[in-house]
This record gives sequence, C-alpha cells and structure tokens, in this order.
Amino acid sequence: MVKGDVRDYLRGLSEEERVRVRDEFLALSGLSYPSWYGKLAGGQFSRLELLALGDICGVRFV
Repeated sequence: MVKGDVRDYLRGLSEEERVRVRDEFLALSGLSYPSWYGKLAGGQFSRLELLALGDICGVRFV
C-alpha cells in the first residue's frame, strides 16, 4: 500500500508501465489526454479518480 502522491508513484515506474497506467485510466475515466497531464501536474485528482488509479496500479492513494 502506498498513500501519497500519484506523481511520486509514477516516477518510480518504467516508461512502459507509466503509459499503461495512463492509457487504462483514460479508457476507464473518459478523461482527455491533455486533462490527464493537467491533473497530474497539479495533483488535482478527485477521490474517485484516485481510487480508480489505485485499482489500476494495485496500490492505495487515498
């Protein structure tokens, strides 16, 4: 379990794994590619988005 920042978690992954997480999240959420990077840069994911990312990554962000 990881509780904390999505950006820190993603920095620890390989490029291939970061792309997989991003693509799965975009498909699940319907969020646009630019919106993903805006949320990532600002750390502005909602609680539900963090739960979805946690499911994709197999960790807990909230």
